[in-house]
Amino acid sequence: SDWVPVAQLCITRHRSDSPFQHLPTAISLQRRELYAASKISAPMFSQTDPSSLEYSAEPMNSFGKYVYDEVVDTKAKASKNKAEVPFSKAEARKIMGLEEGCDDKTMIKGAYRKLSMKMHPDKFGWGLQTPEEKEVTDQAYADMKRAYETLISGMANKNADGKIISSWYESLGGKERTDFQRIRRLMPLVDAQAAVEGVDETTPGGFRCAIAGIDPDTASHFVLRNQNSVRTNV
Repeated sequence: SDWVPVAQLCITRHRSDSPFQHLPTAISLQRRELYAASKISAPMFSQTDPSSLEYSAEPMNSFGKYVYDEVVDTKAKASKNKAEVPFSKAEARKIMGLEEGCDDKTMIKGAYRKLSMKMHPDKFGWGLQTPEEKEVTDQAYADMKRAYETLISGMANKNADGKIISSWYESLGGKERTDFQRIRRLMPLVDAQAAVEGVDETTPGGFRCAIAGIDPDTASHFVLRNQNSVRTNV
């Protein structure tokens, strides 16, 4: 399984504190609320033991640029009137212009970069296409990205520190995406509550936090990909 965005964690902090300083404590405080939000955004979590969940976070500008714009917005534009059917790996290789059976990550990434430069909607400029032509090029670009995601699913990736990771979600944005944070250790609720007792964002080391849900349609893109990743593709 892979990461699924389910909520926004809003933190107000003192200006002298670092942006990520309070993440473990804030998530420890809001763990129950996060689980409740996850069941609304992605109902599959209703069948999940909350103690088995792992947590991660990143700033909204990073999520917007490297995750939402690349995954959700592109698919929404190109698939507005078309049901999305998962590709097999054979179909994905054909779309990417790769030889049958190709699983060389360098070749797959090279094909993706070449096609991205050739097919990106911005390349065609504003007003240079009819609405029908734009719909076709948007769909072709979205299909190419889905084909690439299909081929790299489950393949090893490297994060900004050069460490091997297997998460497709974490690989989005490549080395430019440096603000994604896995939360390795959480605190017992009583300890988290004690850590913020009597302090707020007006005091160095203090903060306030709250949870806001996200659109279930956004989460569904990632839930669907998790479900599709267990399919046997050839």
